[in-house]
Amino acid sequence: MVPVEFLSRALGPIYDRRIELRRASRLLMVGDVTVPRVTVRVDAVGPPTRATIEISPAAQAMVTSDVGRIIVRIEADALDPAYPSGANGLIDQIRAGDQPNSVVLVLDGAAGMPRTTTATADGLTRITIDVPAAGAAPAETTTAAPPTPPTTSDPPPVIARRQFSLVAIDAGHGGDDIGVRTADGLQEKEITLDVARRLRQRLETRLGVRVIMTRDDDRTLSLDERAAIANNNKADVFLSLHVNGALGPGMAGAEVYVLSLDGEGETIRRRSAAEAVALPAVNGGKRIIEVVPWNLAQAPHIDQSASLATMLEEELRRRVPMSPRAIQRAGMRVLTAANMPAAVVEMAYLTNGDQASKARGDDFRNGIADALYEAIARFRVLADAKLPQ
Repeated sequence: MVPVEFLSRALGPIYDRRIELRRASRLLMVGDVTVPRVTVRVDAVGPPTRATIEISPAAQAMVTSDVGRIIVRIEADALDPAYPSGANGLIDQIRAGDQPNSVVLVLDGAAGMPRTTTATADGLTRITIDVPAAGAAPAETTTAAPPTPPTTSDPPPVIARRQFSLVAIDAGHGGDDIGVRTADGLQEKEITLDVARRLRQRLETRLGVRVIMTRDDDRTLSLDERAAIANNNKADVFLSLHVNGALGPGMAGAEVYVLSLDGEGETIRRRSAAEAVALPAVNGGKRIIEVVPWNLAQAPHIDQSASLATMLEEELRRRVPMSPRAIQRAGMRVLTAANMPAAVVEMAYLTNGDQASKARGDDFRNGIADALYEAIARFRVLADAKLPQ
């Protein structure tokens, strides 16, 4: 047992790596990482409501506005944040975003289009956000005396998790596993990752849900690792993206797969509700725990997965060609361990020349991403309606 300061004062020089301790933030940074301090405060309740975000040391930031929220993405590996608690005027909530380098401001329903300005001086980036009431003329920028900023030693506010708030996207293949490949070098692993990123952008900015990617670069993952990422993050939906291949060029069209259960899986599905265990939750109430074998975790969700597959097929059919076997059941390993509604989408056949040519273009990939987004948006409504309020 040693004082925590020992890490930065002794181990840093020994291992020739920067070790920085930020005691107030309970943060220890090892190596050359960029983690700026980000302080968010509300300067005026208004309307207009004015919020200020200060980034130190200065860093590039991109501010985007969507219906009901503002997203600030900062060029950094992670953030050392200090957020105010509670609602402030036309800003209902200020919280960490779905990515480690983002901040989200959730707006009140009566908020209008926000106005933002960014300035950098003396090693500090300051973003000023004015949120007017809906229908009001844009507010003129005024200088307001800032209140005392909150101290970073205060614990972060506890944010209640929405009923449906997290989508896991699995970009199939990756690394040494390239998947299907055309004669001129177009690879399945590249298509799946590109479409996964496009879908993530739509879900985050339009639907306001958090997205985790099983991979966001060219790396090799086992099928069990992909399911484990979704399970460990308690995702509400797991969607695995692939591109198909066949022995001949005749097969074409998108396909959606859900898990086909054997006799043991059907037994698990029937017993799951009856054998669920209720355990006390941290904040009171009960938490339902269903204990099933790893390779049968999908069994209790098979009906919801089928509903998800139907919505995926309907939205895909509006935008891209579909296979004659549009929805199929199969014993796919990547689905068996997913402990949430899950499906595999085969977007096209790369062994079909026409489809391979279209799969290279933005129109095809955006069409797939739009279809998947619409299906998940529809499924969220269904999932939330079935959960207790």
